[in-house]
Amino acid sequence: MTNLYSSIIILDPIATAAEQDLLQKLSDYGLNHLEPIAHTGWNYALDQVWLLREIEDYLQRFSPSKPVIVEVGCGKSIFHNFIEEYFGLDVIGIDRPEGFCNPGEFKNVDYFVDFLDFTAFQENSVDIIFWLSSIEHNKLPQIRDLFLKSIGLLRENGLFLATCALSENTGWFEPSEQTNLSVVDSKKLFDATIVENDFYEIRERYRKNILYLRERYKSRYGHFSDRNPEFIVGGVKALKMTQKNPGTQFTFYPTTGSSMNQKPSINILFYIEPMKTFHRPLFHLPWWTFAYRKIASLVDDPFHKYSFRVITSSAIKEQIKNQDLPEDLQILEVDDEKLLTHFDGDYLKASLAWYHQTYSDEQISYNSELIKGVLGDWQPDIMISYSPAPFLQRAYPLALLLHSEYGMTSRPPFSESFYFDPLGYYQYSYLSRYADKIRSVNFTEKEYQALEEYRSFFVNLIDQRNPFKPLIEELRSRFKHLILVPLQASNNYWFDGNCKFKSQFHMIEWILRSTPQHIGVIFVPHPDFPVFTQDTLNYLRFRYPHFIYYDEFEQYGSVSQYFLSSVEAVASVSSMVGLQALIWNKKIIALGDSHLNIVADSTSLESIEALLHQPTPNKDHILLWLLSHYYIPLSYVQDPIWFGDFLENALYSFRNKKDLQDFYKPIDDIPNLIRRILENASLNIPILKKRNSSDNHYLQLYVSSHEEYREENSITSTIHLEKWHTYYLSLQIPTGTEEIHLRLDPCNHSALIEISRIVICASKTKQVIWEASDSASLMQLSVKGTAKNFVSAHESLYLFSFGNDPQIIFPPLPLISDTGIEIEIRMRVSSEYPEVNQYISLLETSSYSEDQTLSKSRNTIYGSYLRSLLDWAVLCIATHHLDKAREGIASVLANDPDNVEAHTLLDCLSQMSAINSNLQSMPENGLIAYTLDSPSDGERVQGIIDIYGWILSNKPNLTWDIRILLDNKDCNLTIERGEREDVLCNYEIYRDHNPYPGFGTKLDTTQWEDGEHRLVVIAINNSTVYQIGKIKLFIANQTPQ
Repeated sequence: MTNLYSSIIILDPIATAAEQDLLQKLSDYGLNHLEPIAHTGWNYALDQVWLLREIEDYLQRFSPSKPVIVEVGCGKSIFHNFIEEYFGLDVIGIDRPEGFCNPGEFKNVDYFVDFLDFTAFQENSVDIIFWLSSIEHNKLPQIRDLFLKSIGLLRENGLFLATCALSENTGWFEPSEQTNLSVVDSKKLFDATIVENDFYEIRERYRKNILYLRERYKSRYGHFSDRNPEFIVGGVKALKMTQKNPGTQFTFYPTTGSSMNQKPSINILFYIEPMKTFHRPLFHLPWWTFAYRKIASLVDDPFHKYSFRVITSSAIKEQIKNQDLPEDLQILEVDDEKLLTHFDGDYLKASLAWYHQTYSDEQISYNSELIKGVLGDWQPDIMISYSPAPFLQRAYPLALLLHSEYGMTSRPPFSESFYFDPLGYYQYSYLSRYADKIRSVNFTEKEYQALEEYRSFFVNLIDQRNPFKPLIEELRSRFKHLILVPLQASNNYWFDGNCKFKSQFHMIEWILRSTPQHIGVIFVPHPDFPVFTQDTLNYLRFRYPHFIYYDEFEQYGSVSQYFLSSVEAVASVSSMVGLQALIWNKKIIALGDSHLNIVADSTSLESIEALLHQPTPNKDHILLWLLSHYYIPLSYVQDPIWFGDFLENALYSFRNKKDLQDFYKPIDDIPNLIRRILENASLNIPILKKRNSSDNHYLQLYVSSHEEYREENSITSTIHLEKWHTYYLSLQIPTGTEEIHLRLDPCNHSALIEISRIVICASKTKQVIWEASDSASLMQLSVKGTAKNFVSAHESLYLFSFGNDPQIIFPPLPLISDTGIEIEIRMRVSSEYPEVNQYISLLETSSYSEDQTLSKSRNTIYGSYLRSLLDWAVLCIATHHLDKAREGIASVLANDPDNVEAHTLLDCLSQMSAINSNLQSMPENGLIAYTLDSPSDGERVQGIIDIYGWILSNKPNLTWDIRILLDNKDCNLTIERGEREDVLCNYEIYRDHNPYPGFGTKLDTTQWEDGEHRLVVIAINNSTVYQIGKIKLFIANQTPQ
């Protein structure tokens, strides 16, 4: 039996600085660490001094004759030569040929080979193996394998040494192409039983510029902010020993190296609901994203070997088939109709039976055999399902079934979290079964202080950026009390299965009838399931004076969190907002039987006024338990070592029949957990939804480090039209940013835009980074997209946007010592079209979409006739005769489907109609509503894709010709029409006119080049035309997603 004594020391700059003699010798040799510019590794003073002292100590203690010493990853550093001369010994150098080395350049390298493939030495033949900041240039599984390979080569009393990058969290650090390790993960990777020094205390010493570390870091990476250094240095020392009675500080290995490197194999099944919820084939596609992120994390687990299977529907399988998948992952489909064989084809009936376990033996037996038939001989050890699926447990009783979904927080500013429950969902969850145990927990004063830090951070952030402050003030003046009701979706197990209500409307009326009228009831929409039609809103507002719902709610994501500070209670059936109320210390009213009952102050509205007058009980111990045990932050799920350990421990507990009430262990030390949650918070709130709404005018500001602008690194703000307004925006700087790139989209529609002043400063220090307040400085901005720059009589930037994507690009800005920036923009946006229409004629000569010009139609056989129609359409738009403009454009497109100018005018017309309700007039034969459901704007696609949506006519027997254009070219696709009950149920009065409102077709994207394309869907009859949708697509058939 091999015994290993392994420890980690967090290298202290003060201790290294005390080694002046050794540092001077290194400097004299050409390894100068006593200067602010890093010509070698910025941290190498600590690495090299520690390695020298450890090797020196080892040689003195064991005095090996002719020791075999190996440096792995020696590269081109002369430190290798220094060691040889300093100790008078030969050191064997090993490095892989790629990267910094090549066989013809470096005399230090004796073996050009990947160390894992190195076979020149037998096991138990080396005295010392050391790695100078080189083992970190590998992914986690390789680091573990390299460590075990090193231990196998060491002889008895052999020494392993490695310096590595330590950080708060494990992750890939791209600037140095290395893996940064958390202290916890490094202990596990290197089997260490002792860690010397405190990470945070030592990191502060790096910040104080001891040994010029702060300046050297800045010279290496170009910046040093409050978040730096991204990593500090750890020294790993492992001594391979043979001892009959070792203490607890030793790790035991088999005596043969081959078995030492064996990893337990775990088979994991992900079940992504194949049944169509709400008749939407891709409704559960986001759950694939959940599963894929977990799979991608586990692939990098250095301690386990995994095999994965995913069971889902044919529609989802088709959608994800071209993604870059791990080698041992198979996507399997099951026929959703077969899953409903014994449920009369009724999804709701089936899901409620699975949820409440009221199924018959015939039903569960049939489905379990169906699943076994899909998987064949492959048998899972762990099954992760995103919906109730007891037939999985029936099929594989020896496998652990975990029920997973989004956790208590999932939307900005909170980071995503998840739960993995061995019992079930909602009223059948661990929270419900062991509620008494959870209520009895307690924590230390230090842990409660960490919770207060969490609460203060999020409550203050949300309050500062609350877009509804004026509404809240008005509500406080009208009502004695306020309560919040987050709406959900009906016709599913998570709502219908937990309450007596038949629908959201049924619940709404019951609440309003049960609540006195001096208590205002704020209803907020679910982000993905709008409930109200205009008729419904009109009725509720008339019937119930205390019904509160604003149209502005539909413009924002996560509306509930902006009202939690102002209400006195939250009432819900099963929404996670009920648990979020704990963060704000609000009362909770459970309207059904679900996981919310664990924290409910009441399960009834009968005595609501008395309840609101009572003090709110302290439930911080429950909140802290939920955060620290049950709801796992995404950063931990994406930590391969942590998540692999969690699953291994869960499987061990299940198979050894441990008491389920002890299933959950602390996720992490609570102060560290809270610190990590706050670090991953998103400061870019509020999130404004992008919708074709007459009330939804917004600007959007993006921040990037590489001129690649992503939605997740942006923030939106509502525009105040027709007047000067100063906008104040705050943005979080993405991790790893070396240079700040900003893009401002000043509006999302055609308009006149005038900007007089922009100031950008650091969030904390308020240091001004960039400002412009006159024509000369504003001209540093580049104008792109659908914006055109015009001469202004004032000292301002004057633009005309002829579409929905005007862009202003800022010059690159230097990185600051801060985590965020604040931007002040003084701007006026005008959509008053008597003024705007002065510029419509400019469309005729503007460049549009890859330098295609608007005058293309003049070269067609119908040139003169079409030219007249287009001129007439422009005149109609300018004079607000939009119906006649539609007629002219329709005539052009009927003769020339690819006419660029007609599409440009149709786009302008659509923008005008959308943002100016006073311009919306109903054509005699027109569409009263229409939507392009799929694909979505900015979607990345491959292969054959589905294009579908719906239209509703205001007259019967209208025939609409639907056309799909890509880059202004008619694709000549066959369009199928079909029923859309989900649409017609909201437009009953038009049901008879529209038996088949749905439309759909397929597009083979392999016929088009990879890259960005513009897809437009239009509907034409003989007298009018509508643009159903216009989006950008990113075709990536040759490029991995």
